[in-house]
Amino acid sequence: MVEILKCLKKRSRRPAREIAKETGMSLATVCQRLISLAVARDVVMWRMTRFEGGKAIDAWSSFT
Repeated sequence: MVEILKCLKKRSRRPAREIAKETGMSLATVCQRLISLAVARDVVMWRMTRFEGGKAIDAWSSFT
């Protein structure tokens, strides 16, 4: 979880997919750890929809 917090401190608002790419963790692992951090109130998470090339992509985003 330390890697995720370090990643979020570099740039606070990050989609889980970007955190996974930067840390080398799987997206599922990042999501599970973000949920644990959110329960502990170390991060805030929300669901968002991004559009890339006209395609809607649902994702989790978070910040510290």
